[in-house]
Amino acid sequence: MSKSGFAVVDNLGVALAAVEDLVEGADEVERPGLERASREIARIIASSLDPRVQWAQRILAGAGVDAGDMVAAVRALRSHASGLGILEAGVLVRRLNEAGSAVQAAGRRRPGPRPGPGPSAEGGVDGRPVS
Repeated sequence: MSKSGFAVVDNLGVALAAVEDLVEGADEVERPGLERASREIARIIASSLDPRVQWAQRILAGAGVDAGDMVAAVRALRSHASGLGILEAGVLVRRLNEAGSAVQAAGRRRPGPRPGPGPSAEGGVDGRPVS
């Protein structure tokens, strides 16, 4: 946390996983707010895609084509934008699938051991007392 009181998070996937960890241990009062936060972070992740990938996502959704079907997805993109090459269309579909997989994986994450320093028996990190 900075002196201003704000924490800067540059990896929303990590933030989503942390909130989902909190959901697992939350009581019935805290749970709805944490679940809402989790959904909002997932929405932000999905909306922060590269604009070209967002374009591909809109085209495929409008055409009713699943991005998981690479051949059909490339065809749909190329039919919508005649100057789009096979390679470029394939890269867009691959990136769209990767982004979707990252959001889905973050949404399925379960708590487990966290890497790095954690609280010690004294209550601080790495044996340092909490001040």
